[in-house]
Amino acid sequence: MSNSLRGETAITIDGKERAVKFTLGALSELQQRFEVDGVDELLNIKFTDLNKLIEALWIGLKVSDPDIMIEDIASGIDTPIMEVINAVQTALILSLVGEEGLKNVLTPEETLPAVKKKAKYPKSGTGLKR
Repeated sequence: MSNSLRGETAITIDGKERAVKFTLGALSELQQRFEVDGVDELLNIKFTDLNKLIEALWIGLKVSDPDIMIEDIASGIDTPIMEVINAVQTALILSLVGEEGLKNVLTPEETLPAVKKKAKYPKSGTGLKR
């Protein structure tokens, strides 16, 4: 279902693959809800707050599925959070700069240093590795 030429990424919710896409209207809604001033600031939104992540994902999913409810998203995702963040960020990038621009953007690990810094690792001797 993912079509990067159309600015879409895919994510699975309740076992069904869905398209995440940000049209001009969806970008406007995102800009309003997240209170950012310029289009360029949309790329700087940090999705470390799960409520913001769910809301951004919902806005991107409503483009292809206007009837989807935010509650469906919160309860239906069993994908690792970093993959959800990546899907939202990739759809944002595709909508703003296209597929060529996507090639020049850093990986999620490089764009989300706050997630790495806040990660808690077990103390040595627990048998778990970093």
